[in-house]
Amino acid sequence: MGPGSGRDISLENLRELCIFQVYPKQWWDYMRIFDDQCVEYDILDKCSEKTIKSLGLDKTKLDKCVNDSFVKNGTNPLNILIDDNKLLEKELSVRVAQGIGNFPSVTINNKQYLGNILSSYIFEAICSTFSSPPGCCNEVSGPASSGIGYGTIVVVILISFAFFFIILCCIYRRYMKNELSKEMNLKVNQMVGQYVAMYESRDKKGDSSVIDTSSSHA
Repeated sequence: MGPGSGRDISLENLRELCIFQVYPKQWWDYMRIFDDQCVEYDILDKCSEKTIKSLGLDKTKLDKCVNDSFVKNGTNPLNILIDDNKLLEKELSVRVAQGIGNFPSVTINNKQYLGNILSSYIFEAICSTFSSPPGCCNEVSGPASSGIGYGTIVVVILISFAFFFIILCCIYRRYMKNELSKEMNLKVNQMVGQYVAMYESRDKKGDSSVIDTSSSHA
């Protein structure tokens, strides 16, 4: 949205909602032109007004829709800075009810779409909800014919690396466990061998002392 303030962005969102209500067929054209020309624009409302004029829309009707969406506080004059807004409140309630946490998001038949945010994927998802898809669903090729997306490839590569890393960790852990077991067995065998040699040496000394004593008595 460029350098616009939070107030400017909120008012622009209101204008877009009113355009969708009053001129639903021109909404897509407005969004396309606004996205192309107004992203770096200093004053969003001026760029919006220019876009509305280029599409031949009645700005008076749209301004009335925006003003009527505010709920005035008693007899006080309209104040867009503090008064509640019916359209924005409705959008917020839908967001909470649908559990939408990301922006932009797509809702199809009151269910949040969690797939790739590309037009071809969304189009395919909408067509899949029809029991008898309209002819346009067959005319436009969807994700199946467009190949695997770059994001999908990246995810698959990352998952593969994670999988192989886990396998390598398991192999290394088993290898270290076997090496430690071998080292422990070797040390135990060495200690046992030393004890056996010590006892054998002690037994030999005991036998020789018995022989010497008997020979001296003879």
